[in-house]
Amino acid sequence: MIALSLDPDDLEDVAELPAASPSVVERLRSYGILPPDHARLSGHVLARVEQLFVSWFDLADDESRRAVLTHLLVTEADVRNVLLAIASVYYDRMFFDDETPTETLVDLALIAHGKWRRWLQATRS
Repeated sequence: MIALSLDPDDLEDVAELPAASPSVVERLRSYGILPPDHARLSGHVLARVEQLFVSWFDLADDESRRAVLTHLLVTEADVRNVLLAIASVYYDRMFFDDETPTETLVDLALIAHGKWRRWLQATRS
């Protein structure tokens, strides 16, 4: 198992910051999941991206990951903002807009997370 430098429970305080703290940005960069437009995203969104990826890491399947999503991201706006940030790491943002179904974004985030897990395991083992 790969030890990430962050416990998902520690993110609650960070998530409330209006701007991203340098440590969140650096961790996302070191994990290879810093959204290209991170300077325009709130600290809350970036902290939730980190929290989601870290929380999903130890889960065994996508069904479990989908279930956790609703506990971490309470509002539809929160879900969409975080998922769009994740999608922009792996996919060109020009293909997504307000009409993109949330379920499609969830599927893309799950694919992105799978790619990230493989990358992280390869680089940290």
